Formats: sequence, C-alpha cells, structure tokens
Amino acid sequence: MVGFVNENARREQLTYMQRHLTKPFEVTPTKFLQRIRIMTALLEFLPTIERKMRSMSKDELKYIYVYAMPNLVLNKAHEVNFNAHTEDLTDINSYFESLDKTSKKR
Repeated sequence: MVGFVNENARREQLTYMQRHLTKPFEVTPTKFLQRIRIMTALLEFLPTIERKMRSMSKDELKYIYVYAMPNLVLNKAHEVNFNAHTEDLTDINSYFESLDKTSKKR
C-alpha cells in the first residue's frame, strides 16, 4: 500500500536534521533547542524499514543543535576556542543565548 509518508520517513527525517537543519534568525537558541527535542521525540512515530532504530544519543542531539547555528555564531564560538566535544548541552545553549542577545542589541 502506498501511503502519504515514505516507508523510511524516520531515516530521512533524521538525515535532514543532521545535514540541513538551520536555526531561523528570529528564533532564540533555547526555543530552537526545544523544537529539536520535539522533532527527536516525534521520530519514533514515523515509519522505518529498519527493524529497530536506536534512539538519538545526547551527542547526536548536541551536534545537530550546534551545527544548525548560523555561521556567524559558529565563527564567534571558534574565535574563543569553544569546543562542543567537551561542553554540556546546557552550557552550549547558555553560550549561544548570550551570543544571540548581544547580536540582537546591535
């Protein structure tokens, strides 16, 4: 039966999140992180051809969040030797929030 959702929609959505997701300018980093968490929670309801698809790890969630940030934010983070490998997601979000607030004041 052909449905309205691809039989491997879960894998396609996860791939999209990993490679193409970008934070909209008008959305705060915290709100964006909430959206990613919701998207991740909803993945389990999408069909998949894999027998058992593992859930997303905290590191995967962290990298999707970090690399969805605008280049300006990532460049500023790089300037101060920010390292997503060693930081907790809560600390990363706080740092991005501080950058977001300073960039919107200008």
